[in-house]
Amino acid sequence: MINKKTSIIMPITLIIMSLIVSYSFKSAFDRINCVRVTGSAKTDFVADIIVWSSTFSTKNMDLQEAYKDLDSDRAIIKKYLKKNNIPLSDVIFSSINIIKDYDNKRDKDGITTQEFVGFLLSQDIKIESSAVEEIEGLSRDITSLI
Repeated sequence: MINKKTSIIMPITLIIMSLIVSYSFKSAFDRINCVRVTGSAKTDFVADIIVWSSTFSTKNMDLQEAYKDLDSDRAIIKKYLKKNNIPLSDVIFSSINIIKDYDNKRDKDGITTQEFVGFLLSQDIKIESSAVEEIEGLSRDITSLI
């Protein structure tokens, strides 16, 4: 009776073991036959648009005078851009940022106080243009505007 059970269990076990081993080999060789690619590609191209951002600012104790100074600087920038053939339609001026500027002072007793030293006004300018070479040249020669 034990011989009959053994004769039935042994072949079934061999079949199951051979299925497991064959599946393992198949899975291992499937990975070998795969191609995996990682990396990057580089190519040079010529830009057809340029975006250049900058900021200009002024500081004054009187807020109205600070506005006048900033308006004067904006006019100088527009004149500079026109002189260098940059269309003003490509130029965007942001809203004006206002900061009350304080200096920290320490008295003889070591108490820190803040002293108002003026209004700091700044404005961002962004030029988005298809005149790539002209804008690039201006960005390198911005010290002439200063």
